Amino acid sequence: MWSPEVVWLPVDAARIYGLLERFTRSALGQTWPEGRVPLVLHPQPPAGHRRLRDRYGSAIWSDVSVTPTASFRTVVAWRGHSQPVALKLSMSARVGGISRALPEFHIAGAIILSQVMDFIPLADRRRFGFDWFSEPAGLVDVESGCGWLLRLLPSMMHGSAGGDLMPAFSLIAPRDDRPPPIVDLIRASNMKPETFVIEQVLRPYVRTLAYLMFEQGLHLEAHLQNVLFEMAGESLTGKVILRDLSDGTVSIALRLARQRPFPIVTRSAPTRSAPFPLGSAAADHMANDRRPWLMRAQDTVEGYGLRQLVRHMNASLEQCFVRYDARRVARAYFGLWQQQATERLGVKPLIVGRAGGLATDEAIAYFLRNVDWRSLGASGPVRLPARIQAVPTGQPTRRRAGAAYRRVECPWGDLFLEDNRPAFFRPAF
Repeated sequence: MWSPEVVWLPVDAARIYGLLERFTRSALGQTWPEGRVPLVLHPQPPAGHRRLRDRYGSAIWSDVSVTPTASFRTVVAWRGHSQPVALKLSMSARVGGISRALPEFHIAGAIILSQVMDFIPLADRRRFGFDWFSEPAGLVDVESGCGWLLRLLPSMMHGSAGGDLMPAFSLIAPRDDRPPPIVDLIRASNMKPETFVIEQVLRPYVRTLAYLMFEQGLHLEAHLQNVLFEMAGESLTGKVILRDLSDGTVSIALRLARQRPFPIVTRSAPTRSAPFPLGSAAADHMANDRRPWLMRAQDTVEGYGLRQLVRHMNASLEQCFVRYDARRVARAYFGLWQQQATERLGVKPLIVGRAGGLATDEAIAYFLRNVDWRSLGASGPVRLPARIQAVPTGQPTRRRAGAAYRRVECPWGDLFLEDNRPAFFRPAF
């Protein structure tokens, strides 16, 4: 445990997203010197942050305590007896081949995604049994292009109480000479291991992510580290908690089709323009390595769900239970996704490929092609404007000459349709 080190940057040397001053004051009791903004340093700061420390000096928030988490760059911070918050900091390291400096694109994307998720009705959060760690504010220094995020516990934003939270990786990890915690939960439940995994773990997991993906147009990196399960005594409550929104994406087309609201995206007292359009910073056609094809649902269902959560859980339980049926669990997992897609999209995605995959992206594309866009205000035919961004649809997208498109307006910009499928987007800001 230690106290965080802060560089007080001149206000014109940084960009602030969200209400950072409000949250640092209310959560950590910190006030800002006039004309200065706080760059919180990781104990292993990147070279750019070290240069800023040498240039401007640093101070210690001596009345704030921080302690590390299982994540390399996230710490828990609190002041006195106040409720803790998490600080996601830029770190001078590469983990898994990925730089752990927190870039501005991810900072802005996390805050925009948090603002989008704030529109999810409380009734839906309770009915489907999920919540998340909101990331309402952050800062980036304009010289290095990286910075830090402030993350709130679910109870601070949404008033949810609940029991203890256990990350999925901890749920299935051995404890020295003892089996993983999930083994104790299975034995206490008197259920078959496979039945417990399907009903107590996978069903709430799929239910939550399917609602977010199919109804809200939100794709999150729901892997072993970012998914937590709520526990009450020796049982799971069925509630899923999600964290780390910086790698999530928003499908503008699907939110338009579902008539979901769009927040008005703003920065707090900016002195320079962001180097990318804020209106699409979290959109699915710009994030996720800017892939030129549609793979958001595949990442969610197969990448983070099947290859990480399901397979690691199966591998752990195969060591603890004789004749544990991992294939049954994998089949049930796909069955749960098929059921959710059928109910929410009106189409059942097929299981494809030798390795076992699910045509979920294709199901979403089919749904979007069959939306009555005219009833949602589509106008045209119109020509494409000069500056646009391609929307990944699973098909090649080439600019066509002439008035070959229809346009749907939203607060973030204009969506252009080609043959009734989303093809291009022009951000408004």
